[in-house]
Amino acid sequence: MNRTLRYGLALVAALFFAVYVGVAIARMGYPFQLEWMEGGSLAHVKRVLNGKPIYAAPSLDFVPYLYPPFYFYLSAALCQVLGPSFLPLRCLSFLSSLGCFACIFWTVKRETKESFPALLSAGLFAASFGAGGAWFDLARVDSLFLFFLWACIAAIRSSSSLRAGLAAGILVSLSCLVKQTALVACVPLAVHSLIFRRRSAVPFLAAMALIVGGTTLFYEKTSQGWYSFYLFSMPSQHLLLRRVLFSFWTRDILCHFPVASALAAWTVWTGIRRGEWDRSMFFLLTGGGLFAGSWMSRLHSGGYDNVLLPAYTVLCAGFGMGVHRASIESRCGKRPWPGRTSTLLWGLCIFQFGVLFYNPFEQLPTAADERAANGLKTRMSAVPGEVWAPCQGHLSSLAGKGEFAHQAPMWDVFRCRDDRARSSLEKDVKEALRSKRFSAIVLDPELLCLPWFAIELGRSYEPRGRNFSDEKVFWPVTGRQGRPELFFVRKLSPDSGG
Repeated sequence: MNRTLRYGLALVAALFFAVYVGVAIARMGYPFQLEWMEGGSLAHVKRVLNGKPIYAAPSLDFVPYLYPPFYFYLSAALCQVLGPSFLPLRCLSFLSSLGCFACIFWTVKRETKESFPALLSAGLFAASFGAGGAWFDLARVDSLFLFFLWACIAAIRSSSSLRAGLAAGILVSLSCLVKQTALVACVPLAVHSLIFRRRSAVPFLAAMALIVGGTTLFYEKTSQGWYSFYLFSMPSQHLLLRRVLFSFWTRDILCHFPVASALAAWTVWTGIRRGEWDRSMFFLLTGGGLFAGSWMSRLHSGGYDNVLLPAYTVLCAGFGMGVHRASIESRCGKRPWPGRTSTLLWGLCIFQFGVLFYNPFEQLPTAADERAANGLKTRMSAVPGEVWAPCQGHLSSLAGKGEFAHQAPMWDVFRCRDDRARSSLEKDVKEALRSKRFSAIVLDPELLCLPWFAIELGRSYEPRGRNFSDEKVFWPVTGRQGRPELFFVRKLSPDSGG
């Protein structure tokens, strides 16, 4: 029975991995957004390809996302080969996610000396695809950030040599240059190196100081201070959600990873009790840093399920190591839970995978979605002049109507406390609306929540029907749920209705 359950568990882990790969490949070439901010990522890449700066004063033409630039530069390099579309960006994220699986597998195998628990850890992370927002393969920064971070973790665990320390420092620096959340996670790694790996700590910290510090100084100088504004100042001004202080632990962690959480905590605790200080403190500090990054990101308004992925990687690695330790102690008669057998352990593991079950077909855009997108593109193409589609800039670009600032970073600027940035962007938008710069404006209704925007829009533009007759089409398969419902055209005169 135990052997059957063990093989069954390995099969379940492999199936989750295969399902994820199938979903990623099936939607990789989809020509439109899978998630509402993918188009903005491609817009950043296009600016790199055109030699334009990413970090500058916010304007109606472009507002950057709150991320460092490395993902966009790597994507731009791929676009030189594959062309400027979503495909290169998604390919980069997909390959990065495979790298994450490999790093988790390697780390757990090194710690346990067995492939089975490593397979369980990697498989469980693949199973978290749905719980983590179906994000692994999107044209977003998260998978690349996690890959570099886990490659750093693997480098630190592989050796305490100077070379390993230097490699780890370079890798964590690259992670920081993809998403600044890595700065939170790298502090415990530095602490561990100073305490347990002093020989490798010097090149580790030196590489970080040189790469992260040098890059920050360069962009800060060339952007006239806008780099730090977007990456640090503006995120610090986001509204904090108090309810997340506890729901993060209950809804986001325990509801999705009840067994993995228990096994990971038990593994660290027993390791400390047995005097395995290096390994136990490494995973305690590393896990603490990754959990802190997820928790802090979740506290910020607008933090979606993707911010949970760093914490999930820790639980998945702890799951495999916990299964390994519990199975050994069960075979030796030292059961971690009195009266319970290894059969119960495998049953709990299968239950853990079952908790993460998701319908992969819900993550695939349909033919009806693609027809709706092409229909909206045709409608935009028929309008003479420029069209502003704040949530669908990629679509307006395909229609030959230009691409302008994305709604997400614009909204970040509008809700920040910096009068210089907010007033400048607001003035730019008002001037464009008053001068009727655009022949048409395609909107997600959310932007109308800004009173001044709704007033200015109503003075110069009038609604011309909705874009979709079917209520079920052209919704993002993941992320914030919204679609460009409204179509506005210029009024003949400021005071007339048309």
